[in-house]
Amino acid sequence: GFIMVTLGAIVDALKCIEYSGASAAVMPGLKEKLLKKGAMIAEFILHHFCNPETGHFWEYNCKEGNPYITPEGYMICDPGHVAEACGFIAELEGISAEFKGRFSPTLVKILRFTSDKGYGKAGIMFKNFDLLTGEGLFDKTDVKGRKHRTSPWWNVRECCAASMKLYEITGEMACLEIYKKAQN
Repeated sequence: GFIMVTLGAIVDALKCIEYSGASAAVMPGLKEKLLKKGAMIAEFILHHFCNPETGHFWEYNCKEGNPYITPEGYMICDPGHVAEACGFIAELEGISAEFKGRFSPTLVKILRFTSDKGYGKAGIMFKNFDLLTGEGLFDKTDVKGRKHRTSPWWNVRECCAASMKLYEITGEMACLEIYKKAQN
């Protein structure tokens, strides 16, 4: 959570610098420092929380650095957090020509996998699903003890934003399909 929020703040600061024009003169070297820090964070996230071959992106790691498997045997994926991370990293890539193509192939693969597995039969994006089985996970229990799978509104909003940014920087039609699915 904290590391992604930090990346989001870096991206926002970089956009302010880009659009203001004055910040570069007032704070020389700031843009370069922020780009370097943003790239370090993006690489950390992609190295420690995803498998670039499969597109799996998990929510938690063990203290040893491996993906955390819950006592129930689940490897949790939160599609909203996945989309949020993909969006922040895509924004970072889009800000600097030096990053062109550095992250986006992996991001598209991650977002495609999450879009393929993150929805229930009714077409609603789960809060969480299990990367090992692809099944939606129960994440809330009501006062009567019944378990529910929830679907926060912001998951699809983040998916829409990330897919459109990735489409903008890659031109990949799969990104438009991911966007359409989230919109529906």
